[in-house]
Amino acid sequence: MNQPRIFLEALFSGKPEELFMLLWTLPEKESRWYRAVEDAIRCSDSFTGHDLYVGVGFANRDYGLKRRCPSEEIAGIVGLWADLDLRSDAHPKATLPETRALRT
Repeated sequence: MNQPRIFLEALFSGKPEELFMLLWTLPEKESRWYRAVEDAIRCSDSFTGHDLYVGVGFANRDYGLKRRCPSEEIAGIVGLWADLDLRSDAHPKATLPETRALRT
C-alpha cells in the first residue's frame, strides 16, 4: 500500500459523502475537489514529484480549479492541526522565530 493511500484513507475514510475534500498543487496553484476518497487517491498518484497539499477543511461544493474554500464556508474539519513556520531560507520573514524554543 502506498503512502498517499494510507494518509488519505486515514484522514477521510469516515467523511460525509456529500462533502468535498481538496487537493492543491504547486507550482500550478490548482485545486482539485473530490467527494470520493478513491478519486483523491488516484489524483495523488498522478502528482508524483509535485508539491501536493491536502485541505483540512471540507467544502459543500467544488470551487473550481483556481479557488480554495473560503474559511467562513468550511463545512467541517478533518481534525486538529498546526502549521508552524520558523525563519529559514524557505520562510525569510523577520517576524518569524528562528527556533522552536518557547519564549518566556
